[in-house]
Amino acid sequence: MFKQNWERWNENIKLPSDYDSLEVVRCQGGCMNYNYRVVAKGRTLLLRVNNRKPSLAKLEYLIERKLRGVLPIPELYEVGEGYSVQQFVEGVLLSQVVQDEPERSWLPAIRQAGQAVGVLQGIKFEFMGFFDENLQPQKANSPHPLWDFAQEMLENANVRKALGDLHVHLYGVVHDYKELITEPFEATFVHGDFDPSNIIVQKCRGKWRIAAIIDWEFASAGYWLWDVGNMLRYAHKLPKSYEGEFLGGVLESLELPSNWRQQCIIHNILALLDILSRDDPVLRPVATKDIYGLLSHFMAAMALLTKSQQ
Repeated sequence: MFKQNWERWNENIKLPSDYDSLEVVRCQGGCMNYNYRVVAKGRTLLLRVNNRKPSLAKLEYLIERKLRGVLPIPELYEVGEGYSVQQFVEGVLLSQVVQDEPERSWLPAIRQAGQAVGVLQGIKFEFMGFFDENLQPQKANSPHPLWDFAQEMLENANVRKALGDLHVHLYGVVHDYKELITEPFEATFVHGDFDPSNIIVQKCRGKWRIAAIIDWEFASAGYWLWDVGNMLRYAHKLPKSYEGEFLGGVLESLELPSNWRQQCIIHNILALLDILSRDDPVLRPVATKDIYGLLSHFMAAMALLTKSQQ
């Protein structure tokens, strides 16, 4: 659950020359990036290395500057080609706490996560798109870029290989709900990978609370329901209070549209297909098995929603 034990994309990580001679300790989490706890000049820091797309370090620097004082986010001290040096935030991942700690102790952090979605939704853009080097969305040439993306994912060879016979059924679901994918929305700031594995929490008086929201590499101008969908991706495996408390935080500043569940499901389907498309499923059996199970669940959930509305 929460991408635990998923295979990493690249194990051949090269540390920046200024840090390869220091004592570093790899931190938990992360499939794309590698995070290291480093002690330099008497200070504990986080060294974050991204060999997949080096320019993302600079983008995260701009995001940190924009969101400083708006949401709890680690401060960035240094940015280089493919790496950044950040504030080291003490704590544990919310994903671990949700699985290991008493339910009552972590519900406050879940509600805070819902509130954070509302905060991000207040940052608006003219149109959707991934950010450029100036933190502005890049406008697509197509009137329906998400539908084009959906088509590309469905035709991807890695996706077909990973899904086997399930691909035919999934193809039908995506096309049946084309109107959800092409439905217009107001573009706002979206984290893009908003889930408990990207939230650091600390315990205070017996309750867990958010200390930092991390890993902003997939941030974009998009639909705020995408972050809601990400956070609820594994909700069917957790106590009902998880979803209820999170949505309670969301509803403090936002109103859920009538088709919000369908929107979250279709987003999760497309996001999971995107992950499958990046590599041969043979190289990532654990991740592929988990994604296959999630896709099967979402297809069944969509069918039940459709039946209940007939």
